[in-house]
Amino acid sequence: MHKNLIVFFSFISVYCSAQSNLSWLSNQYNTFFTEVDGELWIASASKGYNRYRGIDTKHYKLNDASRLTGTFIQSPMIQDKQGHLWTSTYENLCIFDRKKDQFYSFQVTINNDTVRMGYKVFYYESETNLIYARANDQLVTIDAATRLVVDHLGATKGTTFSVHGDRIMASPWHIDKGIEIWKKHGKQWKRSHEYFSSCEPFKDMLVTNSFYANGTWWLLTTKGLVEYNFKDPCSSRLHTFHIKSHNNSITDGYQKGNYIYAASDKNGVQIFDINQKMFLSYKNQVSEKVDYIYVDDNDRIWKSNIKFGTEVVPLSKLVDETLTFKKGRWAHIILHGDTKILLDNDNGFVISDSKGEHSVKTSSSSCFLPYINQIIALDNDRLLIAGYQDMGIYHIPNKKYSELKLPNIDGIQYLYVKDNQFAIITNNEVKTFDVRNWQKLDNPRLKPYQGTIQYTIYLSDSLHIYGSSSSHVLIQSSKF
Repeated sequence: MHKNLIVFFSFISVYCSAQSNLSWLSNQYNTFFTEVDGELWIASASKGYNRYRGIDTKHYKLNDASRLTGTFIQSPMIQDKQGHLWTSTYENLCIFDRKKDQFYSFQVTINNDTVRMGYKVFYYESETNLIYARANDQLVTIDAATRLVVDHLGATKGTTFSVHGDRIMASPWHIDKGIEIWKKHGKQWKRSHEYFSSCEPFKDMLVTNSFYANGTWWLLTTKGLVEYNFKDPCSSRLHTFHIKSHNNSITDGYQKGNYIYAASDKNGVQIFDINQKMFLSYKNQVSEKVDYIYVDDNDRIWKSNIKFGTEVVPLSKLVDETLTFKKGRWAHIILHGDTKILLDNDNGFVISDSKGEHSVKTSSSSCFLPYINQIIALDNDRLLIAGYQDMGIYHIPNKKYSELKLPNIDGIQYLYVKDNQFAIITNNEVKTFDVRNWQKLDNPRLKPYQGTIQYTIYLSDSLHIYGSSSSHVLIQSSKF
């Protein structure tokens, strides 16, 4: 029975672990991270957008043929129901049309006057098809279809904005103290400002951002994280992570699930558990300034410093307390029957089963690799261990490691084993082998797509799925 190949167009999230295909327009001032259909858009704010697609990065420079016009990017990407992506530069509102692969930049008019500066898009309301934005020092709503101003809310001092229900929280940051609060009454928005002028310890506090989570508004401030109390602002609760008060300044944050990831001005990333209402006990007190932060769908933290660039680290290195080695942390758990393997990429792995547990260190006679990217259980006795260039077989019964050399392997991007078939992606090309004798298996149906494939999943002998070029799903089946 022959196998057919069907192509579906769908964006897939397949970032390379080492970000080897990520290139920046600038190593400085990278911010406004947005994931759209598995692709990561990152603003090099004074240069343009980096569109990271896993196998490559496409650049949209300011004021070039992409028609992204202005001097400095002010907003992340916000998608409307037509699939258009809204962002802004200081001088323009900008819409990216993915079909045309091009931006459209424009300015709006308020009371017959064209606004020529100070744009910032911050929210999309799908029910009304309205874009919320700041235009100079005014808050407005814009019809996403006509691109005309629908409502002029009034003047604001906010630099970052959060929206939930009938409230807009505008954080002034360096422009003013306290928090600016907008509340909707019927069809009208009314503004108030809480300065905490009579509140200790909130006097002179600057608010950098805010989040709504688990029924509470959380303010990121220069004094720590504030659990805001609308009824009695002076009874708001301050949460800190450092014994010295001046070290608790939070520059940026990202809320995901039950955690707030706070970028601190002096002590790296601090993680706050919303349910327990406390910063995690490990007290990550590294000396590090983080200006912007993002946590992607693959649970990796993107830490950006305005001057020194961006670093990507696995979330597990910060969150989990389970140590596999003296100075390490497990990054992944591999389960096979009753056997559990805890993988610490830099240090090795721990095998735990009914007979007990033992550890295998990297760069040792038990495992030659200096770094382990992936572990796959071939059967009850064998583990396939892979780095980025080399791989080997670890034999559990005798605790021995042997190198595995396969022909024409130029780097290792992705591995998968199913039904005695081993698939390896190398140089965006899939190669398949029989794990019983390591003989190569041919798959002629994939030939037209070789060079673009990013990952593979073997669901059964008759159904295989491949991710190709960040924008294709290839389904190969013997049943149709």
